[in-house]
This record gives sequence, structure tokens and C-alpha cells, in this order.
Amino acid sequence: MKRFLLLCLHLFFLILVCSCQQEPELEAHEIPFNANIRCIKHSIDKNCILIGMENGLIVRKDLVNDVSDTIHAGSRVYDIVEQAVNDSVSRYWVGVRNMGLLEIEYNFK
Repeated sequence: MKRFLLLCLHLFFLILVCSCQQEPELEAHEIPFNANIRCIKHSIDKNCILIGMENGLIVRKDLVNDVSDTIHAGSRVYDIVEQAVNDSVSRYWVGVRNMGLLEIEYNFK
């Protein structure tokens, strides 16, 4: 009898704990573009995202100030790697279709 009551008590606490768990809420932001996106990368400081597009543009979207800049790479952008030069200049190594690896220095301030 004691074992049965102990088992029921454990089962009650197990059900109570499982029913109190909440699922985390997801937050989504939609940014529309008129071109197909090929790659998305975070910038070094994580305050911007770099979006490489099929039409040869790189969009640098500032997540803090909600502004966008475009950089022309020529043809379809496959991948982007950012290298910091100083506080206001970044060097982007961009893999571009039929052009190989491009080095682009960009002053964003």
C-alpha cells in the first residue's frame, strides 16, 4: 500500500512538472527582396547581416539602425567573408560566379 501511494505521488509530481513547461516563442522579421538570395552571413560585430544575391549585389543590412547599403560585386555572389580593417572599414572576400575571389574594401560610416 505504501509503495502504491509513493508511486502515485511521484506520478502526480511528474505530471505537474511536465504540464508547467512553456515552449519558447520565436521572433521573425521579414525583409523582402526582388532578387534570389544566394547566401546570408553575420558581420563580425553581429550588428549587421550580409546578403549575397544572384544578381551580383551584396546588401549590408544594419540591424541596429535599420539601414541598408548595397555593394556591386558583378555577378552571382556565392559566399562572403568579412575581415575588419579598422573601426569604419571592412574588407569583404567575395566568391563570385565567373570572376573567382574578389577583394572589396568598404567604408560603412
